[in-house]
Amino acid sequence: HDKALEIAKRIGDAVGESFCYRSLGLEYGHLRDYQKAIEYHDKALEIAKRIGDAVGESICYAELGIHHLNKSPKELDKALDYLQDSIRLSEKTGSKILEDQYKLGFIGTYANTYSLIIPLCVEMDKLSKGFEYLERSKSRALLEMLSSITVLPPEDLKEKYPDLLEKEYALRERLRVIQTRQYESSSLAILVESSSKERPLTHVGRQGIQEFVKQFDPEELDRIQQELDRIYDVFSDIAPDYVSFRRGKPVSFEEICKIMDIQSIF
Repeated sequence: HDKALEIAKRIGDAVGESFCYRSLGLEYGHLRDYQKAIEYHDKALEIAKRIGDAVGESICYAELGIHHLNKSPKELDKALDYLQDSIRLSEKTGSKILEDQYKLGFIGTYANTYSLIIPLCVEMDKLSKGFEYLERSKSRALLEMLSSITVLPPEDLKEKYPDLLEKEYALRERLRVIQTRQYESSSLAILVESSSKERPLTHVGRQGIQEFVKQFDPEELDRIQQELDRIYDVFSDIAPDYVSFRRGKPVSFEEICKIMDIQSIF
């Protein structure tokens, strides 16, 4: 990981650098050196915030929460704050990950966060908050399952906003491309490390990696999300159900049942 970190810094791969810091934090966590683990995850978090990597930021918050739970003495208040921040970001971000292969790992991360925060709330005698997270975890699980189903816009939406629907499709396709590049960039430094000694990178190879990393623009991701949000604001009056699934906004289990005929799915 140290070698991969060095390479990520040298080629200007901020996403890979953050990934390496997270990996080092996990390694020290496994060694029960929680203070060192916290230091590395703090560095990863700082980079994730700077480059707009909301997924990485959410994962860092979750890991920091775990470290504060495991260290001796426990720091329950800090752990709760970090886990809450992780869930807040995961609920905002998870529904916007389009590729199933990437979504699966992210769902596993925040599902684990729910499983940590609920007993923590009970331990801290915050029962109402614990019950709230229990309900939210159930609604998120169901929404993620439903998100794998093809969601088609209703006919009245097609008739009134055909141009906006085309724009939504184009933006989501662009989002898919950017997310794929982002995740590929995250693992780039690790892949390079395996050939760094016996088969060192040539100047041409290093330039190619730098160009690959530069093609990822974190600000473009934010611009696309903002444009999609504006489109969904327009759609919301006519097709609130369609917008709810596209945005993946957390709702209660009862509200989901009102939106859909659950029996028709199962």
